[in-house]
Amino acid sequence: MDTPGYNDYFGEVIGALAGVDCCLVVIDALAGVQIQTTKIMRILRETNKPTAFYQSPR
Repeated sequence: MDTPGYNDYFGEVIGALAGVDCCLVVIDALAGVQIQTTKIMRILRETNKPTAFYQSPR
């Protein structure tokens, strides 16, 4: 599932996590890690979801 990274859609991201077995977190190379990324990383740790990270070039 592809979910937006904007804070306005954070609830949808949480809902989507309930339906997946693992996650890929894509981080913008220019913007870097943002507050939403930090929040989702904390939730992924708490739920023990296997997670991979990808830094996307622009």
